[in-house]
Amino acid sequence: MADARGRLVWQRLVGCLLVAGVTACPKAIHAVQEDHAVASASYTEADERLVAELEAEIERIPPEERTQKGFEIIQAHLHEAESDDLRGMMLISLAVRSKAMGQPEQSKGFLAQAMELCSGDTGLSAAWRLMDLYREEYNYAAAAETAMYVLNERELSPEQDVRFTGELGVNLAADDKSDEALALVHGLLDKYPGHADLIAEYSETVAINQGMRGNATIYYAGMKWIEDHAPAYAASPRFLGNFAHACREDERVEEAKQLYLRVIHEFPEHNRVPEFLLELGNIHKEAGDLLGAYSFYMSLLEREPRNDKEKTLHQIAKNNLISIERDLGVEDALSEMARRSMASLEDVKAPDGGEAAETSELQAGVIEHPTNMVTSGKTVDAAEQRKNEGGSASHSVMILCAGVVVVALATAVALMWRRKRVNA
Repeated sequence: MADARGRLVWQRLVGCLLVAGVTACPKAIHAVQEDHAVASASYTEADERLVAELEAEIERIPPEERTQKGFEIIQAHLHEAESDDLRGMMLISLAVRSKAMGQPEQSKGFLAQAMELCSGDTGLSAAWRLMDLYREEYNYAAAAETAMYVLNERELSPEQDVRFTGELGVNLAADDKSDEALALVHGLLDKYPGHADLIAEYSETVAINQGMRGNATIYYAGMKWIEDHAPAYAASPRFLGNFAHACREDERVEEAKQLYLRVIHEFPEHNRVPEFLLELGNIHKEAGDLLGAYSFYMSLLEREPRNDKEKTLHQIAKNNLISIERDLGVEDALSEMARRSMASLEDVKAPDGGEAAETSELQAGVIEHPTNMVTSGKTVDAAEQRKNEGGSASHSVMILCAGVVVVALATAVALMWRRKRVNA
């Protein structure tokens, strides 16, 4: 009966006491509730009756007046609550309405009262909301103090301990204490190995926070730690994309490319694939590989845009293609590649006086011992052998370079054909 009453009162509290043009904080509720949490509140029959009366009275108020008048009604009945849990929830409701009425300081006061009054889930919910209010004001030190209060004064489940310690770490990082924050969050893994993914989530939040502040090295190190210690979490396309961004910020371009390509190949339908195709095109363009950039931009344009964001990405890719074609052009790029390949062919030929130069090297002692070699009963000196091998090597290189030219031609033709399809 107590369990059923607890659940009923909780539902009514969320349903009517917190209505003010806003909803209950899902993250706060998730942080403090486990399977047993709702029923752990100590509501009485009198509390249940009071909630029913408040519910009916607030329902009669026109929606546009419920914030102000609901505040007045709840405040007038606050002293009637028998249990600390109900009084705490009423204080949270007053805090929510105070914030909606533009009175954040009053809201923080109500939440602090609820946090100190209630030792269970209601107090934790108040603490979570209070941290959110401080963060909205960029008062990360006060948010960290709130988390520290909970960790020191309340008995927590393993998941709650991880969440509030993680929040402490996030606020410390935002307050320019990144080393302390990462050490705190990473230390949770030894204590709670079964919560590796949740710990990784907080580690990622701290790392991203540092990336936003321009601390690229810490950003990368935090993401790398996740890859090493939470492989299941690190395998998600969302994380891989963020890790690639961390690599880019820390000038680890090759790592970034491999991560982007992994998402594209393993999760081709993921909603960030178009973004990663554009990013790969940009990487190749920055490196001077215009044909490579052209190919990735084309791959993006060949995908049908599914929303406004993807339409914007398409337009950026089109503009970049036009820029490449204007600055160099696919045909010019191909000509340049062919010219360089032919130059390579010329380089492998012996320069004028090649034989004399080789003989001079032998005489000067650069090749100290031109020993005789016996092949099929014939004696061939080392210089002659080197000449024969050089001719064979040159022939092989010429064939290889010719192959490169053919591949370049085929690539250019394919790109031009793809371009026409996109324009059609």
